[in-house]
Amino acid sequence: MNLFKRRLKKIYFLLYSSIKEAIDFVFKYILGLFCNFSILFFCKKLFKKRYLYKVNATKLFRKARLFVEIGSGHGELAKFLSRRNLDTLLCTFEIKSRFYKKTANVLKKYPNGIAFKSDGYKDLLRLFANNSVNKVFIMFPDPWNKKRHFKRRRITCKWLCKAVSILSTAGELLIVTDHLDYYRFIKEQIANCLCLKKQGVDIEKGKYIPEKLNLVQTHYYKKAIKRGDIPRYFLIKRIGA
Repeated sequence: MNLFKRRLKKIYFLLYSSIKEAIDFVFKYILGLFCNFSILFFCKKLFKKRYLYKVNATKLFRKARLFVEIGSGHGELAKFLSRRNLDTLLCTFEIKSRFYKKTANVLKKYPNGIAFKSDGYKDLLRLFANNSVNKVFIMFPDPWNKKRHFKRRRITCKWLCKAVSILSTAGELLIVTDHLDYYRFIKEQIANCLCLKKQGVDIEKGKYIPEKLNLVQTHYYKKAIKRGDIPRYFLIKRIGA
């Protein structure tokens, strides 16, 4: 029954963001229930539509704040945030099936968490209204360290400009990586990003210690420490309206 309620919550979220697809989506979902299909297939299809309009999720779900995690991994951070912030709606995005399933299973115990199997970098910009997200977490993203794969790196100046506009006043975007070259790449993108200065942001960077930021040690953090790598972070705070 709890799983059914969670699916209804996800339907409610997505239907609200796409009026044109509402009737068709409900029909497909009902058909899917009888055919034992996964609702995630239809969610994925819906996310690909270009005419989604942005949602103020805190008003929709009557929560005080909205947190978004891009790349939820093993779900440790999602569990920590959901448990510590019961007045907050947490939306996690994970593109890989096995990690998505782990996070979805973790969030079954918490009514304030919703897991999506989709590209969080795109859906953060497409789904949520401007000035509506309080915190965004990007923990240990894929560094795409081969030179031929540099074009796949998602945290660019162009993306950062759009992501900051999604943040509320005093909202935060946290990026953590243990890959030195990727850290330098992100640092260069931020330094050359004039739009960040225009939007009014404060940028903090340095060695990442979870306890100092009131966060939990995740699988990839422990793995980096075991290898002898130094995790580093960027904390972009929006101070302008």
